[in-house]
Order: sequence, then C-alpha cells, then structure tokens
Amino acid sequence: MMKVRTEPAAEKRIRHHVASILHDELGQHIVGTLMIANVLSETLKGKSLPEARMADQLVELLKEANSDVHRAIRKLDTGGFR
Repeated sequence: MMKVRTEPAAEKRIRHHVASILHDELGQHIVGTLMIANVLSETLKGKSLPEARMADQLVELLKEANSDVHRAIRKLDTGGFR
C-alpha cells in the first residue's frame, strides 16, 4: 500500500490549529484552576489550617502542568515533535 504524504503547508496549518485549540481551551482551564487553587491556598494559610500544604502542592502541580502544556504547544506549533 502506498503512503500519501501530507503537504508540508497543510501539515503546518493543522499543527498550528491544534496548538491554538490546546492553548485557548486547555491552557485557560489550567490557568483558571491555578487561580482558584492559589486563593484556596491563601485562605487556608490565613486560617492556619494544615490543609494549606496540600493546596500549595496543588498549586505547584498546576504550574508544572501549565508549563508542560505550553512546552507541548510550542513543539507542536513549530514541528518540534519530529
């Protein structure tokens, strides 16, 4: 069976489109959740509750997830996955 090669320009447009969707949808959800987690963390710290540490861990995990998503978006948008 013969493979059909996608045109480079078409492939680039598709990668850019997927990267845009990831940025606009997933990225915004992560940032929104990070903001809520920050408020939760500060609220728990203000009340000297031990759960503040878990909220801080959640904040750090969301920061990592946000960085990972942005790195993946850059790679996808520039074709860096090849």
